[in-house]
Amino acid sequence: MFKTYRDTKYVYMLLEVCLGGELWTTLRDRGHFDDYTARFYVACVLEGLEYLHRKHIVYRDLKPENCLLTNTGYLKLVDFGFAKKLASGRKTWTFCGTPEFVFCCSFWYVSPEIILNKGHDQAADYWALGIYICELMLGRPPFQASDPMKTYTLILKGVDALEIPNRCVSNPADVTNFDNYPPDQDVPPDEFSGWDEGF
Repeated sequence: MFKTYRDTKYVYMLLEVCLGGELWTTLRDRGHFDDYTARFYVACVLEGLEYLHRKHIVYRDLKPENCLLTNTGYLKLVDFGFAKKLASGRKTWTFCGTPEFVFCCSFWYVSPEIILNKGHDQAADYWALGIYICELMLGRPPFQASDPMKTYTLILKGVDALEIPNRCVSNPADVTNFDNYPPDQDVPPDEFSGWDEGF
């Protein structure tokens, strides 16, 4: 972000031009990414999330549509409409159930603590990162149903119900460490089962 402006009605952000378009378009055209490509895009997102989290901001809208490609192929996070500043150690209950949220495709990325209205913090971004990894490798979100409520039911059932295609060199459910990072854990995992080596 280069600069911000504000008037009585809006806040304006002057951002870097990202001529590569949305990552979602590239993913749709390719079908899915191989491990190497997925790892690169995950590393780009991790840098963005780590920056936001150091500033005590929870992003809350990670998905390929909100990742823009620069002309050199790196990703930039965009669309901070759901982002929220949280004091260290605090949780928020806002965001879950808002009309914009329920009807946008982000419901595939919702963490169990948001669905169960237990309050959430930056951990919700790490859950979304796991979903993002799966989507890059599978070509679709791992928990997908015909409507949000059915999707939420699948999310609450957990990763054991996922069917992973044989073409995946790494099992996205293993890579993401879903089971090893409960939402009440303060510190995210330091690695993704070795999958992140070479980031």
